[in-house]
Amino acid sequence: EGLGGKGEGGAGGVGGGVLKGRIGMDRLMAVGHSFGGATCLTACNSDLRFKACAVFDVWLFPLSLAMAHATLRIPTLFLVAETFDNLWPKEGRKVLDGFLRRARASGVPIEAFKVIGSRHQNFSDFPVLAPGFTQALGMAGPTKPSVVIEVANKCAISFLLHNHESTEAVTWMDSAMSFLGIEKPSLSLIFSSSLLN
Repeated sequence: EGLGGKGEGGAGGVGGGVLKGRIGMDRLMAVGHSFGGATCLTACNSDLRFKACAVFDVWLFPLSLAMAHATLRIPTLFLVAETFDNLWPKEGRKVLDGFLRRARASGVPIEAFKVIGSRHQNFSDFPVLAPGFTQALGMAGPTKPSVVIEVANKCAISFLLHNHESTEAVTWMDSAMSFLGIEKPSLSLIFSSSLLN
């Protein structure tokens, strides 16, 4: 017996159970960090049920050559740490720049920002659980870890919902700023300039 309850299917099957009819399998969205971000990019580009994607300090090295040169087909948000270029010097930036360039050329909504004062581990829960320890070891950046994870999560939620239930009157960034309770002029305190420039 798994999440699906008794009978056929269980947790991994398609049978009855508590999740039946509660997951919109035709309108999936994905969020991932590091290797999970690379996994999300690959899944979203190959499975048409995915409608939007957000990745946090994505580790681009594990992507297949074909995926690294693919045109992203769905709205995608990249939030990266200030140390992004340290993960895979030069090559990671080339892959990301290629994704941005090809998506823009094909008209796919894509955004990319560096989160000020963040490092790779800031996009996981470990720095939130042990902020002093992770900051002392240099695993987390100088920005308070709970702030970085809140910004990342709320921006991802706003981006994904906007691209799922788009209302042109309000941008995803306006929603995120409202969600975070900050004014647009304060945006430069959170993000360095868009990587799209």
